[in-house]
Amino acid sequence: MSWLRIDAYHHEPLNSKANTSDKPKPSGLAVIAVYVDELEPALAFYRDQLGFEVTGEMPPGKLLGLGDLKLYLEPGRAPRDSKDVSNLARAEVAMVLFCGQVLALRDALEQAGVPIVGPTQGNGESFAMIRVADPAGNLVEIAGQP
Repeated sequence: MSWLRIDAYHHEPLNSKANTSDKPKPSGLAVIAVYVDELEPALAFYRDQLGFEVTGEMPPGKLLGLGDLKLYLEPGRAPRDSKDVSNLARAEVAMVLFCGQVLALRDALEQAGVPIVGPTQGNGESFAMIRVADPAGNLVEIAGQP
């Protein structure tokens, strides 16, 4: 998988394969854009609850990083209803984050008031997955070791 290093407004592909054809095409994943209604609650969720760090400014939003994963939070969108599980289950794209302690993170997120969407899934021994909603109602899946 190829990631981009983001330096201010300059995006430079890392480990991308050179395009040898005449047809232009993408060479890797630049950043995952997460569209939110308000920046500060979303920033608090991704930073304080999931451990992302602010890595830069890109008005009107902020760039965040967690390992090789890069997010861009952009405010100004209408929120989804995070209490309507059926609405979130119809999400067309969901970000899936890896976690070595899914159940412990689920408990911490519940204590922090983060909406858990549906039941915990998995086999209980080697795999678990939860779905949560960010403050704007975007679906975030967290999967890995229970």
